[in-house]
Amino acid sequence: MPHSRRQPSRPRWKTALLGCGIGCGSALLLGALAALIVFHKLTAVPPEIARVSAPEPTPQPGQPIPEPPPPYETQRRQAEQAARSGVPTPVTVRLTEGQINDLIAQNAGQDAEVQNVRVAFTGGDLLLTGTTNWRGRHVYVSALGRPQAVGGRPHFQLHSVRVGTLGMPAAGVARLQAEIDRGMADWAAKNPYDVTDVSVYGGQLVLSGTTRPQ
Repeated sequence: MPHSRRQPSRPRWKTALLGCGIGCGSALLLGALAALIVFHKLTAVPPEIARVSAPEPTPQPGQPIPEPPPPYETQRRQAEQAARSGVPTPVTVRLTEGQINDLIAQNAGQDAEVQNVRVAFTGGDLLLTGTTNWRGRHVYVSALGRPQAVGGRPHFQLHSVRVGTLGMPAAGVARLQAEIDRGMADWAAKNPYDVTDVSVYGGQLVLSGTTRPQ
């Protein structure tokens, strides 16, 4: 019986080279795809931006409208006057989102890692958004946290931070927390009272404390 003619086999080195080529090509393609996804997430506009930029909701009929607080400078002067009395006096400072954003804009440093910071209330938490520079591009940063009083100062404890729609690594969160802490400390040093409680109530940030005699 005639034997079928066997096809010459491909040398092993050619088979290995072909397999490596396919594998390396697939890895490069997957790597490029992953980089594209990360880039898209980093440069995406998070939904929080629209939330912060939206006007404050109009109260429904029958819903009590909170009394607007006095201008911040008026409240600060009242606290300073109470402090000059030499007797520790309870102080309450109330701030709307707009007043907080004005204070942030007035005290923002040009070398701050996050610029164009804005604040919105969400339940008992605060939502902060801003922009930072990433490889020459402006990307959005959003942070969610709860205001509280720590050591006589207002403190903003971060819950989560995102760049675009991607979660920020722990090291980045720690840097942002440190920058916020410095800003809070600078602000507290200018005020003649120790903060004992901070909360969000009635669409306002409410700080309660006691004056330090001058």
